[in-house]
Amino acid sequence: MQKNQQKLDNVQDQLQYRLHHYFQNGKLHLSMAQKNLITLAKSLLKEEKNRLEKMESANHLLDPVHVLKRGYTLTFFRGMLIKSVLQLKPGDRIVSKWSDGSAESYVEKTHQSNVEE
Repeated sequence: MQKNQQKLDNVQDQLQYRLHHYFQNGKLHLSMAQKNLITLAKSLLKEEKNRLEKMESANHLLDPVHVLKRGYTLTFFRGMLIKSVLQLKPGDRIVSKWSDGSAESYVEKTHQSNVEE
């Protein structure tokens, strides 16, 4: 009976040792996974920040106010933006807007170019 008790004690000791080792190993794997997850999250956030900064920069360059500051104008006829010379005829009163103001003028002639977009 004492041998059986000793065997039982040995099995219990081995079980405790293995459980302890198993949980320690699991904690290590969990800790490593947590660190990897944090590193990946930081990397993804950095990539998204860079992407957003590029989009913001492109948006700034295409902002109509910024375009006007480079010397371009927006020209209107009867409150509508003119996108083609075909929208105008001699005698039409147009308003051209720059970044620092606007001017009114009258169309004398129109010339259609052969440039296609």
